[in-house]
Amino acid sequence: MNRIWEFLKYQVIAKNLHGTHSPFVYELYENVFDPNISFYAFQEIEERRQYLLASTELIHFEDHGAGSKTNGGRERQVKDIVRCASKPKKYGELLFRLTKYLDVQCSLELGTSVGIGSAYIAKANNTKHYTIEGAPEVHRIAKETFNTLNLNVRAICSTFKNAIPTLNKKFDLIFIDGHHHGPCILEYIEMLKPLLNDGGVFVLDDIRWSNDMLHAWQQVINDPKFQITIDLFE
Repeated sequence: MNRIWEFLKYQVIAKNLHGTHSPFVYELYENVFDPNISFYAFQEIEERRQYLLASTELIHFEDHGAGSKTNGGRERQVKDIVRCASKPKKYGELLFRLTKYLDVQCSLELGTSVGIGSAYIAKANNTKHYTIEGAPEVHRIAKETFNTLNLNVRAICSTFKNAIPTLNKKFDLIFIDGHHHGPCILEYIEMLKPLLNDGGVFVLDDIRWSNDMLHAWQQVINDPKFQITIDLFE
């Protein structure tokens, strides 16, 4: 996929604030997408990120998804996993603001990595956060993150397909940040739809990771289950 071309197309068709007509989307823009809003929790999460970025610990990495575009191999240093797989600060902050604004009480994440994205969600309202990670050593480091930050998180070490049927909760927010294979993402969404509360939201990451991911996003846009879809490029 030519990401530069996709970004240029996105810039042309993306609506700015003045082109937004839905009051809900307008308020979402002002309260969630505005990057100038900061919160107390951001600093301690970023301190944890910096700690992990300095870690040269070598761990066994078991990838059940589409793999990494920048970092392969079965053994990786923790700092490389953080650099390649953790949510960038601006998107972590966006997840925090979204969770807080929607008053999310219970959330689910597919793809924990080392727990930075999870921390931004769980810190927002002391949200009860469930997160699934398939790599045991990465799962261990994520649990250390949650303990360090004193988060209300249930961390599950499993594949997505095996874990989803065991969930007996309803969620206000479901964040899919793993696998990065379009047909599988659509399959997970179908499995998860019954677990989404009325008025709940799906957040899909890396929708332009590949052509099949973009195609999956386009199918989501046309799914009558969803009343509003918002494209933030990533």
